[in-house]
Amino acid sequence: MEYHARRLAKLDMPPAKVLVSVGEYEQALNHDLERAFPSDYALYGSALDHLYFGIKLTLNNAYYHVRDLEATAFYDVLQDQLETLRVNELLERVLETLTRTFRANAGVILLSEPDSDHLTVKAWRGLNESLARCFDTEVGEGFAGAVAATGKVGVSVAISEDPRVTSEKIRETFHSLWAVPLSVQGKVTGVMVLGFSHEYNCLPREMKLFEAVADRCALAIDKAQLVEELHEREEQIRLLGEHMMKVE
Repeated sequence: MEYHARRLAKLDMPPAKVLVSVGEYEQALNHDLERAFPSDYALYGSALDHLYFGIKLTLNNAYYHVRDLEATAFYDVLQDQLETLRVNELLERVLETLTRTFRANAGVILLSEPDSDHLTVKAWRGLNESLARCFDTEVGEGFAGAVAATGKVGVSVAISEDPRVTSEKIRETFHSLWAVPLSVQGKVTGVMVLGFSHEYNCLPREMKLFEAVADRCALAIDKAQLVEELHEREEQIRLLGEHMMKVE
């Protein structure tokens, strides 16, 4: 019941709507029980009352538990953004948050190379560098490349049947993949990919959270890159100033 209650919450199904259906079933069942077991009906009725109370409690707990996980994940990403200035460290911390939140086995973040259609893995978690490099691709090619080209979320529940996944290593390691584009002002700057060793379809609430986190991450990455570029330019100016003083 707890498992299915969480699934219903991730399907964005409010407990009140579920309980309407449960109530209809309860009425039908009570009628059948009263007819089939007239002498023991009171005992069955008492047991069912306890059962339905437990169902109601479990549904509500699961609904708010899922919402709490969403809020925690978004808060963690915000903290990562506020506490981290370097791009690589930010990417690693974001991946740690995402794999924990969605219970993914691994994750990678690809960023676009300047003035190029090439997408390069800049951070990974839950896999070695050799496997992570199998995700490198071009915009429009492969699973991540298709997501970058369309700017839309991609979900492959069974990658063994997905022609977009061409790497045998990826096929052997994962069963399902999720990918979401990283966009700044309408321009795709990268792709975030999560891998699962079991079949796992992305449910509506999970998709909304994944997209919201990606939007926040894209802005944070863009800001961190600008800060790094600014520091590099300041260092160049400082070195040039020292050189000019030596020349003088």
